[in-house]
Parts: sequence; structure tokens; C-alpha cells
Amino acid sequence: MKRGLAPVYLLSGDEPLTLGEAADAIRAAARAAGFTERDVFFVERATGGPWDEIFASCQSMSLFAARRLVEVRIPASKPGTEGSKALQELAGLAGPDLALMVITGELDWTARKAAWVQALDAAGTWVDAGTPTRERFPAWLRQRAEAEGLQ
Repeated sequence: MKRGLAPVYLLSGDEPLTLGEAADAIRAAARAAGFTERDVFFVERATGGPWDEIFASCQSMSLFAARRLVEVRIPASKPGTEGSKALQELAGLAGPDLALMVITGELDWTARKAAWVQALDAAGTWVDAGTPTRERFPAWLRQRAEAEGLQ
């Protein structure tokens, strides 16, 4: 966040706390940058996605806010063929007045190589919020405690 707000964020991982904190930090930075409107969409693998609604949200002008954050949550981490194409196109729509944040679960090695992941990563920032390894856990815990003023 020190480099400024990116037009696209991909947040992935299996650690809900870290994933939630990263999303909160991006939302706060977006609000501070004037992104006062936020639309949230959920994509379920079984039912497909509300891709038409997401595109309509991205392309419509708001009466109340000049800048908008569009948040797409994909818990299953696999948007399907239609979703892959849609996410690649959405990455191209993001810019100064539209920020896109895509939140998924853990991405396996095949998903990491998928065209939609690569498009989102190339257009912005990818935050991988995985569970700290056993070796990293003591440092992670110490860092979190210090951030809260604890020893």
C-alpha cells in the first residue's frame, strides 16, 4: 500500500485472518483515495457467476461516487471457462476510477498458471495470504504481537 493503490488486486490464500486483513487494508486505502462506492459479487462454481452484473457495475456511471471498488469473491478458487474470460476482460477495465479486487481461496499450482491469474497479476498486485510455515510461525506471531503492542 506504500506504493499507492493498484487498479487490480488478486488476494488468494487459505489463511482467513491474513486474507481478511489484506482486503481491509485495500478497502481502507481505496476509501482514502476517493473510492467511495463498493460493489461485492460472489461467484459460486456450481451456479456460475453473475458476470453480466459485474460488467454492468464496472461500466455504469454512479450518481453518488466518481470512483468505485468492485470486489469479486470466488471461494472455490476456480471461476470456470466463462469466468476466466470475464476476469481477463475485467482486468483491462480497471483504472483510475475503477479498482478491482478478486478474493479467492488457496490457488494450486495449475490455477497459478491460469490465464485469469496471470492477467490479474500483470494488471496489478497479487497478495498470497497463505498459512505461515512452521519455520516462519514464531516470527509471524512475534510481528503480530508487536503490532498490537504486546511482547
